[in-house]
Amino acid sequence: TLNQGSKERTQLLNKMISEKVTTKDLNNALTSGSGSGEDGIIPTASLENPGLESTFSSVAPGTWKVIYAPHITTIAGIAGGKFDVQYTCFNDGTMTSHARYNFPVIGEGYLSVSGTYGSVDNIVSRVDFDTAWVKPFVGKSSDGPYESLEDVPASPVKDIINSIGKAMFIDAVAIFPVSFLDDDTIVFDFELLGTRICAKKL
Repeated sequence: TLNQGSKERTQLLNKMISEKVTTKDLNNALTSGSGSGEDGIIPTASLENPGLESTFSSVAPGTWKVIYAPHITTIAGIAGGKFDVQYTCFNDGTMTSHARYNFPVIGEGYLSVSGTYGSVDNIVSRVDFDTAWVKPFVGKSSDGPYESLEDVPASPVKDIINSIGKAMFIDAVAIFPVSFLDDDTIVFDFELLGTRICAKKL
């Protein structure tokens, strides 16, 4: 599950970003001229121009787990539930995200979306989701999510959920400035709610 949002965790994340060293080559990032951060701690290297496809294409493909997203844990906590979010980026620029949920009354299951990811400018990326679906757990079943919309059995509910999802995919939730990026960590800003999201590559 996601780490709970806290002032201390947010400060640590902000510190990592403010003291980062930017580089075009992670393998040669901390050279003799890079120096060190406060208290003699060597800063973490982050790729230059993380919003550009030419930069993130080498590290993005794979499965990522969201480990810190204060807005998600706060909203889920108010409702007495929790989310566990993973997403997979593919080499062709498509991506799929699965959020396992567990809430009172609603129960457990997966909320999934798919679409594409790309570049806006040198520091800003975007995701354009165009399909959405759910897989509620039935009884004690806890199988994985449906991998795509096509795997979901046909029903009016399937069409309604996909239509609602499409309506919610607006630019305010599609554009993300990237504050930090290396080969297994990304931090991007969710400007709509003034928070940051951190994910680790699995």
